[in-house]
Formats: sequence, structure tokens, C-alpha cells
Amino acid sequence: MGRKLKNALIGLGVTVAVLAAVAATLYFFGGMETPPPEIRAAYQQLRAAGQAPAVTPARFHIPIPGCRCHSTDPVLTMQHAGRTIAQCSSCHSRG
Repeated sequence: MGRKLKNALIGLGVTVAVLAAVAATLYFFGGMETPPPEIRAAYQQLRAAGQAPAVTPARFHIPIPGCRCHSTDPVLTMQHAGRTIAQCSSCHSRG
């Protein structure tokens, strides 16, 4: 096997391994962006009126640009704010 081909295959292998590591990291630690201010304000109003449960603080996650909760319910959106991509299948697998 030629030296150039061997180096190219090693480079390809390293690239695939790095991409797999990034994908796994985002799957287990990636989550939605911070909810928009209007959703957070609506949730705070519901909390102040006693109509919404307390939401536990979001655990560590990496915000992924463009990843948002598609619900218009402020409580559900705030609850989903701490979810990771690995946990999104509970809503997105419902056909």
C-alpha cells in the first residue's frame, strides 16, 4: 500500500472518529436553546398565579442553535428546556 494512501486512510479514520465523538457528545449533552423571553415571561406569570408547577433547573447541556421546543405551552417549553437530544424521542417519536 502506498504511503499517500495509508496517510489518507489514517486521516479519514481520525476524521470519522472525531465526528462520531462530536455526535455522541451532542446526543447526550446537546439540548434546545434558552426559551424566548416571551415564553419565560408567560411561564413566570403562570407561576406567580399558582397555575404552573415549579420547573427544576436545567442540568448541564450544550445549547444547539435552532433547536427549540415546538409547543406554544409555556410550562411545557420550560420543562423541555433542560432536556437533551437523547430525551427528545419521548415527544418526537409519536408519529
